[in-house]
Amino acid sequence: MHRLTLVGLTEQKADVLEALMRLGAVEMDELSAQHVALETQPYDERGYLSLNAISRLELAAAYCRHHNPASQHLGTGARLVKPEAFLSVADREHAIMEQLTAMEYLQTQIAEIKTLIAHDRTLQETLAPWRSLKINLAEMMTQETVILIGAFPTAEAVEAFKATIPEDAPETYFELIGADAASFRVLIATLKSRESVVHGNLRQHGFHLLPVQGMDGTPQAILDQIFNRQDDYQRRIERLETELQNLVPMGVDFELLHDFFLLRSDKIDALHHLSSTTSTFYLQGWVPADVADDMGSALQSRFVVAVAHRQPIDGEEPPVLFDNHPLVKPFEVIVEMYAPPSAADIDPTPILAPFFFFFFGMMLADIGYGLVLTGLMGWLAFVKKAEGELGRLARLLFLSGIGAIFFGVLFGGFFGDMLTVLTQGQVVVPSFWFNPMNDPIKMMIWSILFGAVHLFTAMGAKIYMLAKTGHIMDGIFDIAPWYLIIIGGGLLLGGNSILPGLPMAQIGQWMALGGAAVILLFGGRDAKNPIVRLFKGLGALYNITGYFSDLLSYTRILALVLAGSVIAMVINLLGFMLGPTPAGYIMFTLVALFGHTLNLALSVLGAYVHTSRLQYVEFFSKFYEGGGKIFNPLKQRSHFIKFDRTK
Repeated sequence: MHRLTLVGLTEQKADVLEALMRLGAVEMDELSAQHVALETQPYDERGYLSLNAISRLELAAAYCRHHNPASQHLGTGARLVKPEAFLSVADREHAIMEQLTAMEYLQTQIAEIKTLIAHDRTLQETLAPWRSLKINLAEMMTQETVILIGAFPTAEAVEAFKATIPEDAPETYFELIGADAASFRVLIATLKSRESVVHGNLRQHGFHLLPVQGMDGTPQAILDQIFNRQDDYQRRIERLETELQNLVPMGVDFELLHDFFLLRSDKIDALHHLSSTTSTFYLQGWVPADVADDMGSALQSRFVVAVAHRQPIDGEEPPVLFDNHPLVKPFEVIVEMYAPPSAADIDPTPILAPFFFFFFGMMLADIGYGLVLTGLMGWLAFVKKAEGELGRLARLLFLSGIGAIFFGVLFGGFFGDMLTVLTQGQVVVPSFWFNPMNDPIKMMIWSILFGAVHLFTAMGAKIYMLAKTGHIMDGIFDIAPWYLIIIGGGLLLGGNSILPGLPMAQIGQWMALGGAAVILLFGGRDAKNPIVRLFKGLGALYNITGYFSDLLSYTRILALVLAGSVIAMVINLLGFMLGPTPAGYIMFTLVALFGHTLNLALSVLGAYVHTSRLQYVEFFSKFYEGGGKIFNPLKQRSHFIKFDRTK
């Protein structure tokens, strides 16, 4: 990254900014609050540039995509549009916004009618048990009396009320209208002078008044009215939905105008973040070093501008722009989820990528699951052309699925032991290395060995970074001895079994002791007092517990391999319980579809999470700090379209 400074004429400010947005290679500095223009972006009388208008257009465009069966641009795909066609939408702003308003009006009308239908359904459920009641619900009192209708929750509550009311309000009339398991419906008539007393007794016994008292008509009459207007509601909805469907082809225009407003809004926002005088404007930011000269020449050929760029100086923290091979690029998302590299870091993606591929493949390790995952992610990434975070994740899992196929071949798994179960042992998928289910101890040992390689790589990266900054002695005395200790410890534990006849255990012992001696003697070399130096060396040697813990963390590879394989085997066993019969094959198909889909989802999630954890906790902790900021240049941001600049 190079530090960019640009000065130009105020009258050309908008055009220069648009050129920079098209280029997409300049990140502007964020100005302090006192330098940012206080006025908001201009809204015309129609509010076309408001965030509300952009949001309305986005919702309408998404609705049209969803309800247009002929659309070839559903899902995450962006529509290719020629720049001239895109710009022409400005001439039709008013007409498109009128169509948007018409669509929103129709949607509101439909929503209101559906609310009325829902209200009527609630009334039906409430009044259905009261069909036999021949009282107008709007006439529930006379000059001297009041009628209360409602329900008690239990028969005991009814009897308790009937027992107390003769004493408290003897003039009260009580009639049981109907009963079911949920309620006991009653009619109660009493004098107005006794109403408060009766209400108090009713509340004590869980009585609930019929909530629709006051409506005009008997319950049956109200139900008939609801039934009669249902057809009218349905006809109105069908008519409105037909009119709404006729507006669905407007989705293309809604998309174009949405992105047109979005680009215009971004441009105005960027203009407000430029320092300006009456005659000139001033811009500072960052530009990739490899395009800085060409960009400056291109701007100076079109505008009256002065452009200068230089390398960052001490104290400046440039943004980060990854530059990796296409096979490595999908793994950048793992680094970004942790933290982008700072100026003092190296880009860890190239050394992380093979390990992520390797460990994810080992954890999933099934030919069938790998094929399904690779197929789905390949379709999403290369056919649907998913973009953004979804597209990046799809490409990452596409490559990771290939790793699962590779290790599925080595370990001999195809949807667990599906072929063996279906053929009753006649077909067995061979393992070209070994089967972890038959030899879990071997799998555990190899997991730890691969973990050691992972840690050694991280330690090597740290030595490289120290050497690059002129601290090579720190790498030699603080990190390199751990190679001797870890390798020596491994040989001490199992060296004789690896190469019988050679004193590998003794060699390992001396390697571990030599590494420990270097750390003990030089771990506290910054201290002048030899006693203090010795104690600091002992403290540094205590890190052996951390390395031991890190190595044991890699046994999670064994756990994930066994968990996925065992669950797959159980699914196959349960699915084939009826044996090789027509019913058995039907049952197996159903169980396998559900079970293996669930197991695949859980296994992919587990492999992704635990592989990422190995990178973040065991790998990055040895050399990587992060804390940088991803390069975020001015660019033409769009949601629904992509510019087709082909001739």
